[in-house]
Amino acid sequence: MSSKGIWWAACLFWVLVLSILSFSFIHNPLVFDDVYFFLNAKPGVLLHGGLLPIPRDMIYLSFTWWGDGQLDIPVMRIVNLGLHLGVVLSVFALVRQLLGDLGVVQCRKKQMWAAFASASLFAVHPFSALAYGYLVQRTILCATLFSILSLLAFWRGLAGNRFELWGSAAFFAMAVLSKEHAVMIPALSFLMLCLYLRSGKALGVSSRQVFLVLATQGLISLYAVVVVRRVLGASIEIMTDEVLGGADVLPEYLYPLSVLNQTSLFFKYVFLWLFPNPLWVSMDMRETFPLVFSSWSLWVGAFFYLFYIAAGIFLLWRGGKVGLVGFAMLMPALLFFTEFSSVRLQETFVVYRSYLWCSFLFVLVGIFLSGLKARWFVFAFSLSFFVFSLLSYDRLFTFSNPYFVWREAADLYERSPVEGGEIRFGGYRIYYNVGTSLYSHGFSVSALDGFNKSIELMPNYGYAYNNRGAALLSLNELNGARADFEMAISLVPKNSNSYIGLAQALRGLGENAAAEDVLGKGCRMGLQKVCSKQALSLAQ
Repeated sequence: MSSKGIWWAACLFWVLVLSILSFSFIHNPLVFDDVYFFLNAKPGVLLHGGLLPIPRDMIYLSFTWWGDGQLDIPVMRIVNLGLHLGVVLSVFALVRQLLGDLGVVQCRKKQMWAAFASASLFAVHPFSALAYGYLVQRTILCATLFSILSLLAFWRGLAGNRFELWGSAAFFAMAVLSKEHAVMIPALSFLMLCLYLRSGKALGVSSRQVFLVLATQGLISLYAVVVVRRVLGASIEIMTDEVLGGADVLPEYLYPLSVLNQTSLFFKYVFLWLFPNPLWVSMDMRETFPLVFSSWSLWVGAFFYLFYIAAGIFLLWRGGKVGLVGFAMLMPALLFFTEFSSVRLQETFVVYRSYLWCSFLFVLVGIFLSGLKARWFVFAFSLSFFVFSLLSYDRLFTFSNPYFVWREAADLYERSPVEGGEIRFGGYRIYYNVGTSLYSHGFSVSALDGFNKSIELMPNYGYAYNNRGAALLSLNELNGARADFEMAISLVPKNSNSYIGLAQALRGLGENAAAEDVLGKGCRMGLQKVCSKQALSLAQ
């Protein structure tokens, strides 16, 4: 079969597999941040405007291209699935190119099968399903696609194709405009140049052109960093004060503690991508955060992270097959640097965000599979593909109901131990969402347990009081509802629902004048929803 025929056959296979896995879930409801992002079907409100391109704006705008402004969830899921397919194809192309050019495998057919197997495992990986099943992560899908294409084009450009060499800079620009987490790609391009030269391969273009392309990539990266800090910086790790909840740690220690903590978590990401046990993951994972520098795990993680990078550089410098192993090790480690960009408290460990850097792990998978004998290759690939497919289906099924998502997160939270000198931030949000999902399905009594636990973990969380008040109101427990709504208003004075809920509770208690006063107070604060409710009440 010709190379073109192999491409088409592989593509059709992946389309078939992903369709079987995913199409019964294209009507899944919105969960997590998707709910807030698509509130009122107006994702365009997050666009920053202005003349300068801003990271993520291009992707946010893409959500408005279909459905005449109406929210069409199935179409958006299919688009995300198509983007994931594009990433799978790019992984296949990159692995095949590197295995062949660096002589990892001499047999062309074996190169093809190793690349096909590694891309197939990435296609059906359960964490990939988390990324494309979560609509707002279209940003990370596009950033990954353009990052891989940038490196592939750069590698081919070094061999003499000037169009592809400069195309790598264009692909990189599209990557960082999709999501700023791709800013480390220029460093990988430089390491790719080192691998190319240390493998004894001659440049097909002038070194001046290579330098100009690397400089262009560097300037694009610098632009993205500056823009993110100035435009998006305020939204990174929002609600830090709320999440801290009075934890006994000096603010100036938060950043170094976060960096050290992330170096340890890097290896957890890698381990879970290689062994994705569903009992160890959830959509919202609350990892422990160290409060003191004396925690031994901090320094062990930092040491091994630096050792891992040093080992990767050492292997890369040897060039050829060994050099490719080193380069494959370095790709996820360097892309992970963006996790050091801010204090990670409430988003300490985010599985779907690792889609970008861990996609490059499958270069290592391709190298490993290419070294197996035929029978072991078939066994390892078939078993892994079958298991990953089942786990991927399980992830998508979890997305089929918000309660499944949050109940799983709560179960994992309860199973995870906390050692001395550590704390877990943000657990209250998990239980708040457990309660909210139950209440939205009419299970008000069960929802109270979730809200109670949320308030126990974060006594000043106003939204939990509001929703618990709504649940109590639905159960006709009017005095309890009144107390909760009053507390919610004191904590979050701009929440319209709290004023409306309090007014309903007061009316139920026969205090109509007090109910009108509450609505009037909310309306005077400029809450239009409350004003509308007050006008309707007066009309009656």
